[in-house]
Amino acid sequence: MLSGSSSGLWLLFLCALGCVIAEEDKKVISTIGSTAELTCIYPQEKKFILNKLRVFWQIADGSKLCSVVHTFNSGHENQSEQCADFRNRTRLFQDKLENGIFSLLLLNVSLRDEHTYRCIVQKKDVVFRVIHNADVTLKVAANNSLPVLSEPTGNCPDIGEKVTLSCNYSQGYPEPNIYWINRTDNSSLHPSSLKIIQDNDGTYSVFSTLKIEPNSDIKVGCIIENELLQQNLTVLCKLLNIWQITGVCVCLHVYL
Repeated sequence: MLSGSSSGLWLLFLCALGCVIAEEDKKVISTIGSTAELTCIYPQEKKFILNKLRVFWQIADGSKLCSVVHTFNSGHENQSEQCADFRNRTRLFQDKLENGIFSLLLLNVSLRDEHTYRCIVQKKDVVFRVIHNADVTLKVAANNSLPVLSEPTGNCPDIGEKVTLSCNYSQGYPEPNIYWINRTDNSSLHPSSLKIIQDNDGTYSVFSTLKIEPNSDIKVGCIIENELLQQNLTVLCKLLNIWQITGVCVCLHVYL
């Protein structure tokens, strides 16, 4: 791994060869454990000679002492300066480099991979010069589990008293939003309690409760919203009002 000083010298070396402002700035969304493709394409040239080509991928947001992600130098992969976090997790499309496709595959994505990455392409005429820059911001998300909606076990409360429903969700990222709704008329319901905590692995867990009167005509929904993925996970509970006969609370669950 590069030290802070050697990493800085590496960046200065690249700049000495011709740093320019990134010509592209894209955002990629990937989920934990998946493979992300960081796009870098230079279509202006039909054919590159690989031994006259350099491709550098590095972290561009200054958030790490070591910034080297992947290096292709004059026809060869050279990962001697690669940050330990990226070891054995990066791939170029070797068969597409000569066609100007310098995109990078990042395997087994984790939360610590959230960075802005820079692709720097150099071509040798007499000397190497920068011909292309592209910045790609990787945003990481997780929506690995379904919300769990549970009702009290055992006997229902007396007539006129309320039932407490619980909605729990774990391993979400970024911090999710939670909503309770009455699906009978799509009105919002105010939670009795709400707790959101960030776990040791960086993901979020949500714990919320809702107090309602048992009623066979109501469907209650707990919705977990992941804004980054633009995805909602919904679990419905239809309260069956058979407590008047059996004295037992029953909640019929449906996932959407």
